[in-house]
Amino acid sequence: MSTNFFSTKKMKTNIIGILFLFASISIQAHQSDLSTVLIYQNEKGKCYLQIYSSLTAFKEEVEYKYGKNAYKTPEEFRALVTDHFKKNLLFICNDQDTLKFGKPLVLLGHETKLVVEVFGFPKNISSMYFKNGMFMDTPHNQSSLIILKKGLPSQLYVLNDENKQQIDLVLENGKWQTNATILNLSM
Repeated sequence: MSTNFFSTKKMKTNIIGILFLFASISIQAHQSDLSTVLIYQNEKGKCYLQIYSSLTAFKEEVEYKYGKNAYKTPEEFRALVTDHFKKNLLFICNDQDTLKFGKPLVLLGHETKLVVEVFGFPKNISSMYFKNGMFMDTPHNQSSLIILKKGLPSQLYVLNDENKQQIDLVLENGKWQTNATILNLSM
């Protein structure tokens, strides 16, 4: 039995996928219509959600929703980003478990990142509904969604205007299937 971390084909594929994801995140740092959402579980079993986009994307949304003069300091801006996040993100597992979030951490920079711990992620998951309206008002916006949680298949999805920034997945035979009936939940 090999103890080499990179020994399995699946592990190599996952690592290449993750590297591609982070390379695409860096490319997006200038584009206000692109964002990435990463849901992952760390080695201690805690689940986190991260949203990456350009500072311009966050700034445009905050100014559109709250006004151009809504903030004067980085702390005020972070508070508005946090408020916008709380109003525009919904995550439900197993058709009934609305997941709760910890206090978001907003890391400002050329590429801005919002990081938050996800509470109540069920051990056994049969379905998942995710809606990200954070950048919904940005024309032609697209958000890449990837889920990296132990025991769940890793796939990349694109949320955009066509699917109303949401995805409804059902786990069948170890693979995610898109549920044909998208929930009409309003925020």
